[in-house]
Amino acid sequence: MNISPYELRAFNCYLFIKWLCRVVISSIFTNITIIHEERLPLYGPLIVVSNHNNQFVDAALLIYAIPRQMCFLVATKTLKRKLIGTLCSLAGCISVYRPDDFKYTGVGKIHWKKGTNLIHGRDTKFTLDLNLGDKLQFDLEKIVITEIISDTQLKLETPLQLECPDKNGVQFSVIPKMDQSETYEQVSASLKHGNAIVIFPEGGSHDRTNLLPLKPGVALMAFFSILDGAEDVVILPVGLVYNNVKKDQSDATIYYGNVISITREECAEFERDRRSVVTKLLGKIEQEINNCMITAPDIKIKKWIDLCASLYPPERSKVPVNIAFDLRKFISKIFWKYGDSPETLELVDKLSVYKKRLDNGYLHDDEIWLLKQSMYSAFLSFLEDTIRLICYSIIGLSFAPLWVPLYLLSNYLAERHRVKALKNSSVKLVGTDVFVSYKCLVLIVVVPLLNFSLGLFIGLYFYRLVNW
Repeated sequence: MNISPYELRAFNCYLFIKWLCRVVISSIFTNITIIHEERLPLYGPLIVVSNHNNQFVDAALLIYAIPRQMCFLVATKTLKRKLIGTLCSLAGCISVYRPDDFKYTGVGKIHWKKGTNLIHGRDTKFTLDLNLGDKLQFDLEKIVITEIISDTQLKLETPLQLECPDKNGVQFSVIPKMDQSETYEQVSASLKHGNAIVIFPEGGSHDRTNLLPLKPGVALMAFFSILDGAEDVVILPVGLVYNNVKKDQSDATIYYGNVISITREECAEFERDRRSVVTKLLGKIEQEINNCMITAPDIKIKKWIDLCASLYPPERSKVPVNIAFDLRKFISKIFWKYGDSPETLELVDKLSVYKKRLDNGYLHDDEIWLLKQSMYSAFLSFLEDTIRLICYSIIGLSFAPLWVPLYLLSNYLAERHRVKALKNSSVKLVGTDVFVSYKCLVLIVVVPLLNFSLGLFIGLYFYRLVNW
């Protein structure tokens, strides 16, 4: 097999990126569990699709876990950032224009009637300001413009189901339609060579407990690649689940779903009716990703799901991680379907009382079994934990003057970035999806600089001491 100098350089750089991701992931997570690893194709054209709950940590975790080299689709805006853009370029990422990054405020104000798709403008210039295929954003809903009648009238693809807040008109945001042909060509070329592509079809990262609506780009890329000559292209849904990732040490689970294949009949149908075929494939992808996740209506219910799954196993037994994960998925479906039933509400009340008792005792449900040990076993556990605490304290306090300032600095900068990201986003709840990612980026820059500076300072000090 002949490898071009560019491919060899990209491969070598990817090895460096993979090593860096291993360092980062190992410092964030204490346990990483991979479920159904046998479903991962080790060669051949592959499109990996995953939920996106933790900005750059999601990509680092996939690089850490998947043995084959992958090419990520990364927003053009991200590639322009100094550190992360450089790392993405070294890893051979493909640039994609994310329409939300080019959103702008339209000229004038608009108003409408509920249940219609006709938009009226005041002091607007629709013919100059907008193009067919652009989208108007209404809260979380984005609707395509299908007809521009005049400077003050246009039609949307679907009727609006919300009232206009102000009869005198409101300001509006426009999301332009982007030309993604160059991105499609690069993806197609990569898949034709049997490579793996990673796409986060939700678009941007968020900290919600369920999926955002998927973008159609992933389906279009799959069909265009097959029509362009790529063979045996398959789509692998992956679920990334974190256990309170904002903590300094937490757990992560990677769940591989069932592979989705695209038939020749679907490709032929795609050439005749793109919209229906793309919608059907997106539905499959969304269903499979949901099957790989623990979804919930909100964060509180997500906590009750976890507590239920922890309480469900019989006493004096420990359930394997993969079975515990499936149990949480099953309980999640119960809360989605029967969340408002009297029995479920009564269960939540009982869980609240139990959780309060745990909090008062500074305990987690997984630690209850420790209270049922014999006095001798409890004393040995206490002695072991005490010795471990003393050893860790000696080591930790010795390096505290060196590392505590870095810890405080990274937390401060990450928190400031989280607040800024939350203010500029309409889908984030708290902004935890950017906190850990930005903290890692800060430490990637600051730690080497600090070590280099200290090494240089100590070296110069001893050099002067010897030659004085």
